[in-house]
Amino acid sequence: MLRRGCAYDNGAADQGLPSLACMRDPTLLTRVQERFTTRGGPHPYTEHRASVLAYVPPAPAPGECVGKRFLDS
Repeated sequence: MLRRGCAYDNGAADQGLPSLACMRDPTLLTRVQERFTTRGGPHPYTEHRASVLAYVPPAPAPGECVGKRFLDS
């Protein structure tokens, strides 16, 4: 899993730390989140707002359309 966070601060009412994780197996993120909540959970001042899972197809070969290998399988 490759994971990256990026803090932002647009004033007292708009602060946060969104993160992005890239992995082959999305169930890994589920396991990590479950472990996180059962072992003390997040800091008391944090608030979880949303989660998103997106599939990013592999780069196309020369002359191939994006997602072709995914659609053909």
